[in-house]
Amino acid sequence: MLLLGAVAMFEPVNGYQIRRELVSWQVDKWARVNPGSIYNGLATLTKQGHLRRHDLADGGREVAVYEATVKGRAELLQLMVRALEEVDPYNRLAFHAAFGMAPLLDKAQVVHSLEVRLRGLAEALSAFPSPGRSHRSTGLPTPSAR
Repeated sequence: MLLLGAVAMFEPVNGYQIRRELVSWQVDKWARVNPGSIYNGLATLTKQGHLRRHDLADGGREVAVYEATVKGRAELLQLMVRALEEVDPYNRLAFHAAFGMAPLLDKAQVVHSLEVRLRGLAEALSAFPSPGRSHRSTGLPTPSAR
């Protein structure tokens, strides 16, 4: 999702520009994406038909430039919507990445997806014991016993 989104945001773009942009986002710290794996990811996304590669001459050398395909944009939309809507209390990485790229989506889609997420968060919270209920099942003392 990160690579597809970065290409969609800055296309046409070469691998070095994508690497530099993702490094500025410090993805090596929060997304476990190493700068070297970016080039392999671009090649894989190209083989899968999500990106289109063009080789351009730049000062006597060829530079690979990438653009998202229709298939790639559809995949990006699907990945972003899923990341915005699904609640995973143990892994919020996909949500944060998708939220950071929200300008790529239609505003109505972002609002809808965040409303779906809000309902999911409410359901997740309802599973936690409320302050007035007994906490025996959790092993925690009741509020009055603290």
